[in-house]
Amino acid sequence: NAKLQRELGGNPSVCSVYKYHFMLFTLDDNELKSIQSKCLGGELLCGECKKDLTQKINKFLSEHQKQREKAKDIIEDYLLKEKVDLKYLTKK
Repeated sequence: NAKLQRELGGNPSVCSVYKYHFMLFTLDDNELKSIQSKCLGGELLCGECKKDLTQKINKFLSEHQKQREKAKDIIEDYLLKEKVDLKYLTKK
């Protein structure tokens, strides 16, 4: 519960939400240290951390979808126009 988590703090070293922050979505080292410190100290609850991560993921996905739409106009420029013979790649 929230009271217990505030008293004992969290454990970011085993938290999958923190791992997503660490590896993909929180690029600022100071912000990451703050998340870790607040988690350990019980200032940042799991639900709050998940909400923050969800916002970052949604922002990333929104930008990705915009870029994908832009790419639809130029993708043909990067695709091969003819079939490639890949026989030389197979082992005999």
